[in-house]
Amino acid sequence: RNSKIINTFFRCKIDNYWHLNKILCQRRYFQELGDAMELHNSSSNASSTISLEELEATLKWELPYLTVAFILFTTLFVVGFFGNVLVIYVVFKSAKMRTLTNFYLVSLAFADCLVLISGTLTAIPEVFFYKEQWLYGSVMCAVFVFMQYLGINASALSITAFTIERYIGICHPMKAQIICTARRAKAIIASLWIFSILYNACWFYLATTYTQQLPNNKTIQSCTFRISREQYRAIYMVDLLLFYIVPLVLTCVLYTLIGLALRNSTNDMKKPINNKQNEKPTIQRLITDKSINKDFQQSFMGDRKDLLKRMENARLQVRT
Repeated sequence: RNSKIINTFFRCKIDNYWHLNKILCQRRYFQELGDAMELHNSSSNASSTISLEELEATLKWELPYLTVAFILFTTLFVVGFFGNVLVIYVVFKSAKMRTLTNFYLVSLAFADCLVLISGTLTAIPEVFFYKEQWLYGSVMCAVFVFMQYLGINASALSITAFTIERYIGICHPMKAQIICTARRAKAIIASLWIFSILYNACWFYLATTYTQQLPNNKTIQSCTFRISREQYRAIYMVDLLLFYIVPLVLTCVLYTLIGLALRNSTNDMKKPINNKQNEKPTIQRLITDKSINKDFQQSFMGDRKDLLKRMENARLQVRT
């Protein structure tokens, strides 16, 4: 009887959530609850009755789950949050760490912090209260839901942008000297976060709280969504396509091309060196040839040193 009441109650909550069969569900739930209370009041056998303590215990998390969940959530938050904060601090503190790769790592670390704050931190105290009870009000419900989706989507876009940057740097190293700059990386990361913020801003409206009455006559607030099942499914299909399928396919293709490029370069390095008789004359051999005039050698070497110096200066400017 106890299990039947709880199942009816949560079915009623789901029906209320989707605005379907609300009246019928409420009647079924209160009928089940009334039968249980009548059984509780009329029966003298303690083994056949349901107490309010047993009913309330069913609405809360069991002790084994509570203990394991509290330890896991706390450990995950402490290690994940402070680890990502240290990554952000080290990159911004040390000028040598401000590289293209580390800029994308900072973006990923910040996205992870948002998910840990909005998802893991709020779940730590919730294990001590009623199931699905929300403790922080309607405004924080919308804010935390927005932060969760923002962190997840921004991290997916950051990983994709980082993969594209690695592909250009490995497969097209000459273009990377011009394209892959620190200034452009910062602009790409900023544009990804702006797009993620605008895309996920809808959750400020879609997330809300509602009050529900438990079988023990207590009322709690739950954080949920105000949209219908069909609209909810459509939004998640768009998220699945834009932030999972497309980044996953693009990442797999680019890393496959990177692997092929590295394999080809390794094979080229393993090829045997040709004999000197078959080698084409190089500039260095022409310079050391005794038949070349000494004045020409000195002039050419001077131009070569000047050219190498200019190339070195250009490379330093590209790095900065």
